[in-house]
Amino acid sequence: MARRYDVPGALPPLSTTQLSQMYATSDSKNSIGLVDTLAEYESDATILSLDRALSTHQEIFSLFYTGYLFALLLIDDLNEARFLTHRLPRILADQVPAIRDSIDVLHAVWSRDYVLIYSSLKKSSWPVELQPLVDRYLEHFRLSTFQLLSKAYTTLPPSLAAAYLGLEGSDSQIAEQLTARGWRIDETGTVLRPCLTDALAASTARRQIMSGGSRDTATLVDLIGFLGEQNASAQA
Repeated sequence: MARRYDVPGALPPLSTTQLSQMYATSDSKNSIGLVDTLAEYESDATILSLDRALSTHQEIFSLFYTGYLFALLLIDDLNEARFLTHRLPRILADQVPAIRDSIDVLHAVWSRDYVLIYSSLKKSSWPVELQPLVDRYLEHFRLSTFQLLSKAYTTLPPSLAAAYLGLEGSDSQIAEQLTARGWRIDETGTVLRPCLTDALAASTARRQIMSGGSRDTATLVDLIGFLGEQNASAQA
């Protein structure tokens, strides 16, 4: 059973136009509000899924369920996102490309497969109506990982930082991007020195308050494990 949220006023009918407008006007300040509204629409989507002619509603399903998954990812509610994948009709997960791809993103985030996360998000096949949410989540995840790296490591090779932040370019270009965000580079110019700036610390604190901190702690442990494996592979 989907969670229900109190949203004042009657909602317009569920349609591709309504969903497109919601995603286009949504921003980082109202991600929770977007989740609330989409939760209210879930019963409408479920009723539509009972129609035997599913193909006639495929665009609505694509925009609704994919957008809903990304909205939940934007507030770091991975558990509810997983529950949503179990509630949506299996035929949609199998046959609608955007829904299938968004579930792949969720699985990659859950397992902390950084390479797959970024490659999936950077696909050019996302429906144009969903691109604003995809772009927002890409930056949201990158910032979250940047914060965790800043807390976990005192030194880091540019190539490894690039892998976990989804950045492209030479080591010097990666170093330039990250020093512009507050990190430092050692005297040899080959090793980054992550540091937690005041602004970054404040942003991290806000995220911990919103999420209860438990997910950040678990992710930090996972991140250290992944980075340790990468370092071991590089030295082998």
